Amino acid sequence: MRHLRRSCRPAFILPRISDDPMRADRPAERGGTGSSPRSTDATTPMDHRNLRLRDWRADDRNLGLALFDSNTPRFFAASERQDFIDFIDDLPGPYFVLEDADGRALGCGGYATARNDASKGVLCWGMVHGDLHREGLGSILLAQRLARIAADPSSRFVSIETSQHSCGFFARRGFVETRRTIDGFAAGMDLVEMTLALARPAPAL
Repeated sequence: MRHLRRSCRPAFILPRISDDPMRADRPAERGGTGSSPRSTDATTPMDHRNLRLRDWRADDRNLGLALFDSNTPRFFAASERQDFIDFIDDLPGPYFVLEDADGRALGCGGYATARNDASKGVLCWGMVHGDLHREGLGSILLAQRLARIAADPSSRFVSIETSQHSCGFFARRGFVETRRTIDGFAAGMDLVEMTLALARPAPAL
């Protein structure tokens, strides 16, 4: 299972980040309600104003599965679908849905604390709708989760299990590969373990 094998906060309005330099991302990690939320004009960039990150709800199950399915088989193997279902049915930590101003789901993702290390946060099942890659949404979803993990003074590191298709996205944001298992998730889907050291101020003398 990806992330954890593999406390809720209120929803808020994200700041305008239309000038986000990290646009060309591949935001499906290891961790829509039918029709794609993409604009009918493929040349129109995603408007990042008024995006909303809210807490996951029990009735978001079908929404999450639609997001997962939109990334299969490119970023997730079909055999991982049950792992994702097991995860959302028994969340180990905060999980969120990224919505546009009309309430349409653009992505989801969360995090938890590593079972054997309270200083390590673990990114869990982050994904953006398969039709909305390279719109900067993966960067937003990652940044918001990292900020929440870093807000805990006991957190020193963040880990993730991802694939060869997404590891470059995380490497560009400071994650370092620690291990790679060929076909670790499924045939043709490698398991890439990565870690990010959180920047902390030096202790006062």
